[in-house]
Amino acid sequence: MNNPLTDSILKQLNRHSEGLSEYQLLQELEAHPLIKELDGTGELLLFQKHFLVMNSLYQIQQLCTPGRLLEGRWLVISALHIQLLDRSTVAAQGRALGEADSPELREYYLQWDNLFDMDASGVEQLLRTFWVQYHNGQARSEALQTLQLQVDATDRDISRQYRKLAFQHHPDRGGDAKVFISIRQAYEVLA
Repeated sequence: MNNPLTDSILKQLNRHSEGLSEYQLLQELEAHPLIKELDGTGELLLFQKHFLVMNSLYQIQQLCTPGRLLEGRWLVISALHIQLLDRSTVAAQGRALGEADSPELREYYLQWDNLFDMDASGVEQLLRTFWVQYHNGQARSEALQTLQLQVDATDRDISRQYRKLAFQHHPDRGGDAKVFISIRQAYEVLA
């Protein structure tokens, strides 16, 4: 099913060649008849607007494939930056096409049932799940920082670094008990 926002979004992408955020794009689309017709309220209405924009963006991205309307272009999609680029620009930046894209997100937003089946309680559950995952990700990031590890650390790296720092900061060896406890807590988050 073609998204009625697609033509309006393409106009905005061409008008804002430097790119824009999803929020800016939504502001530009507020007067669109489809947006005005939405019957949700609160978080459900916000979800409906977001879904329609993301659905349209992923449909536009599909038009960037060879033999399609926007061949030779690529649409970069993230909440903070949406931009229609020439493929040569993407290659010159050393990025692979779609490298930041999540195939799962793309698939989710291209399925219209995900819009029509959503109600206020579903949006509430979606947001609750998002925040749990966000806090878990934040806890992981802080734990990696405590253990002085990079994001791509393996389980083996984590174990080695934990043993090294625990040995170094153990109170029985003259180390600081508070530092030792924070190292142990960080390891427990990552283990």
